[in-house]
Amino acid sequence: MIGPEIFSSERNGKQLQWPNLTTFKLHYKAATPAGEWLFDRDPRWIQPSPPNSPPYPGSDNEWNEEYETPLEDWREALFRSHPLPALNDLYLAAGRAACHMPKLESMLLEGDVSNDRGLDHVVDDSSVAKHEFEYDRSCGRATWVSTSAFHVTDEIREVWNAVARFHGHDEAKISVRLT
Repeated sequence: MIGPEIFSSERNGKQLQWPNLTTFKLHYKAATPAGEWLFDRDPRWIQPSPPNSPPYPGSDNEWNEEYETPLEDWREALFRSHPLPALNDLYLAAGRAACHMPKLESMLLEGDVSNDRGLDHVVDDSSVAKHEFEYDRSCGRATWVSTSAFHVTDEIREVWNAVARFHGHDEAKISVRLT
């Protein structure tokens, strides 16, 4: 688990510097160390069936009863893919830190919002939830790719525009792509 503190901008009153960092990749969990969720359940995803519910259409009753995972055994984070406002703090902290990374070429922040049961490698990519942020210095592009709607706040736009200017661009090319 991580929080914005990973990009802490001050230590002992001095600004942290990242003079030689060229690539930053981070895969983070759906909650902060303090236990605050970064993602909420997206109502568009199929929820698990409650106990003693009728079988799915076209399914075999015996199979469902014997092999269906009980509701209480489903992971707490399952189906959490809708970004919450707390996630903005992470993007602000990352942008502020990137302003002190003169050699940064790329940054990838990938949220752990998988909603399946470990079948990423066998299912169509369109059925797997995702939430990613990528910054590409070569063109000053800041891109969010998300299964659920994500709103880039003015404050986030400002900080990533500052990063792009720091890296020689007029402003960031900011985009949000829904998958």
